[in-house]
Amino acid sequence: MKSITNAAEKNIPKLKQRKKSFDPPWWNKEIEALKKDMVRKKKRISYAAPRRRECVITAYLEAKKIYEEEIERAQKEGWKKLCTKQEGESLWDRIYKIIRKAEGIREDTTLIEKGISLNSEESVQLLAQKFFPPDNCEMDDDIHQKMRKTVEEMTSSLQGSSADEVPITMAELISTARSFNPRKAPGGRWTHCGYLLRSYHGEPGGSPGHLQ
Repeated sequence: MKSITNAAEKNIPKLKQRKKSFDPPWWNKEIEALKKDMVRKKKRISYAAPRRRECVITAYLEAKKIYEEEIERAQKEGWKKLCTKQEGESLWDRIYKIIRKAEGIREDTTLIEKGISLNSEESVQLLAQKFFPPDNCEMDDDIHQKMRKTVEEMTSSLQGSSADEVPITMAELISTARSFNPRKAPGGRWTHCGYLLRSYHGEPGGSPGHLQ
């Protein structure tokens, strides 16, 4: 038996473990073709003639630019599709599902602005400027001016009152209830928000008065 085992190990090739591949949701055949074209043009640089080397490098850089632009476009479209496609689960449920499928966690990388690589502190400052721009009244349009005026009137009317004294409106309750997953029941009464909303609107399956 031992001789058979030794002969088998010597002559029968062993199967290699295949690495699990994970393609992001936005990956498509067009991007795959652009990647192959970019890699092919990159390989040409190593054996290109000296007089044609500059042209080959230029062709590779153009292919790389097209490939990266297509990836960026596909990522944006995929993110928009993810945000608009809700099937009984919240946005964060889908995000966590994607994270669980992804292999490993990539380290945070610093940003690049106008071709200059930023350090971690400069990257944070750039993100803050992009997502939290300064509040400039001169840049407000008609809608923002009206909203600013409304908020200022509400703030002035609530001056001197604590947060506990401000009444909660029915619109705030309904808006909060709609923000939850309609199939989950937060709290200790095990009543999901979809049931509460149906109760408020007097629809079948609910008992009127729960939100009153």
